[in-house]
Amino acid sequence: MNKHSVNNLVIMLVILGLSGTSFSQDIKVTAGFTQNYAIQNQEIMLTVTVEGSSAQNASRPAMPDFGEWFSFGGSRGTGTNYSSINGRVTYSMSYNYSLIPLKAGKATIPEIEVRVGNKIYKTDPFTIEVRDAGAAPPPNARQPNRTNPRSRSGGNEPIDLFLRAEPEKQTVYKNEGVTVYYRVYAGLNVELSDYTPLNLPNFPGFWTEEYNLPGNRTLRPVKYDGRDYRAAVLKKIELYPTSEGDLALDPIQMEFRARNRSTRRTRDIRSFLDDPFFDRNRAVRVASNNLNINVRPLPETGKPANYDGLVGKYDISADVDVKRVKANESVTLKIDVSGTGNIKLIGEPDIRISGVYEQYDPTVNEVINRRGGNITGTKSFEYVIIPRTEGELKIEPIVLSFFDPAEEKYRSVRTQPINISVEKGDRTYSETPLVRRGEEVRLVGTDIRFIKESVKTWITTGHSSLMNTSFVIMIILPLILIGVMFLYSRHVEKLNIDIGYKRSRQANTIAVKRMKKAKKYLDEEDAGNFYPEIAKGLQDYIADKLNISAAGILTDELERKLINKNIDPDLISEYITCLQKCDFHRFSSAGSSKDSMSGLYEESKDAIIAMEERLKKANG
Repeated sequence: MNKHSVNNLVIMLVILGLSGTSFSQDIKVTAGFTQNYAIQNQEIMLTVTVEGSSAQNASRPAMPDFGEWFSFGGSRGTGTNYSSINGRVTYSMSYNYSLIPLKAGKATIPEIEVRVGNKIYKTDPFTIEVRDAGAAPPPNARQPNRTNPRSRSGGNEPIDLFLRAEPEKQTVYKNEGVTVYYRVYAGLNVELSDYTPLNLPNFPGFWTEEYNLPGNRTLRPVKYDGRDYRAAVLKKIELYPTSEGDLALDPIQMEFRARNRSTRRTRDIRSFLDDPFFDRNRAVRVASNNLNINVRPLPETGKPANYDGLVGKYDISADVDVKRVKANESVTLKIDVSGTGNIKLIGEPDIRISGVYEQYDPTVNEVINRRGGNITGTKSFEYVIIPRTEGELKIEPIVLSFFDPAEEKYRSVRTQPINISVEKGDRTYSETPLVRRGEEVRLVGTDIRFIKESVKTWITTGHSSLMNTSFVIMIILPLILIGVMFLYSRHVEKLNIDIGYKRSRQANTIAVKRMKKAKKYLDEEDAGNFYPEIAKGLQDYIADKLNISAAGILTDELERKLINKNIDPDLISEYITCLQKCDFHRFSSAGSSKDSMSGLYEESKDAIIAMEERLKKANG
């Protein structure tokens, strides 16, 4: 190799070296939280930051398995920053994620991988202290923990807020009701403006009944673990376990709009901006604690032979509409079972009647009272009974057995016997179909009809035409009916298969019922029930139309889905405004005039009607 070639090679290596220095991926990847400690079951924001000249080419971080420590809540947005110094541009990409700590202790965040180009970068593992809900914050609570200084997602100041699932008792018998309260606790300096459930409660192994609570949730002073809080019950649910053993209740997640009330007294611009007029609330996601219910088996001692699993306290009554009838005339027997417990579990009573009669399947009605301290109600069974012969029908006492958990023993209640006097009917027994209950059939009267000796005279009515109007209608009408039946069967089939179609078809009917109920509360000037009913009508209608969950409906998601349906933005804004007006009154202690209630009622009704018309056009 000559000297000239060597010089060229050296120059080339220098150029390549400089290029490598200039365009190397000087990437730095870090991870941290927006605060230096976490609260059990309260959301905390994890921020992954990628910095460097090629950071804009980074892929989304690959989230690790957080094991038993955290529930991953998904992405909460990204941020981009860049700076230019002496012509050198440096990018900073921030990725924010929601985590909910599941237990207290020292939690470790594993390394998180980020790919930039063909190279993978990893963060260093680190730990964070997770404190029990309601525990006092550490002395350095407001010092950020390795947080990207540019990231302001969720704010750096913790909000003293948590949600508790509190059962009245944790050991019950199978099918015994247990009341669970879902109560929010807020620190004395915390202001709440709204809340939204994020997940539908899942209670495997339980029958559930949810109590009807007042519309306004007033925060009242309480003590929790020796500290002062304000608390309110957001949900109250009665659970009836259907199996034995330790049954777990899935946590409920909710998102609150909350802020810390400023304690500054200076008159600088910061204290001015802390005025409630400026909405500084932020979204805070919290989850209820894990909860297990221990379910004991029902005792075998003293169990009645006719016992079918009913638990609680009940009474039973029976009566008939008439006690003296003629044969072949109907009698209505009504049986009412009332009490405290799982009303839906009450089965059809065992009825024993002596006599010749025909009995039809009962009409069943349930009335459940979800207000007050216990779930109570009545289940009614109405039977139509037709005596077929003269004499007497005797309805034996009807026995209902149940287990009383308060006394821890089985009890039985019974009705009084009922006697029905049956007189001879106007028609002979052979002219009426015979159904016999309890005995073999005994024929009464004659079962053979005589041959008629007289024959009617046949007369000619004239000629007929195959093309007359009546004949054509008789031919065409069955074809029309077949077509209608075919279309209806397709409609029913689609209702059974396509849940979204079924919800959409029923949305308007359900909304009308909600609005009628809201009108009743409006007339009674019952603001506590009026606003939740209007909100429920608006939420359920739009959720059914879009086939999404009403419980976790979010404004941004709703707006996006309606825009995709080509709905007018002004109408979307009007609809969302109605929802926001309802939400405003959930925590508001201010009164509400009938005029403002009437105005919201008309606005909501018009919004639903307009939305129905637009969605029909959008769906063709």
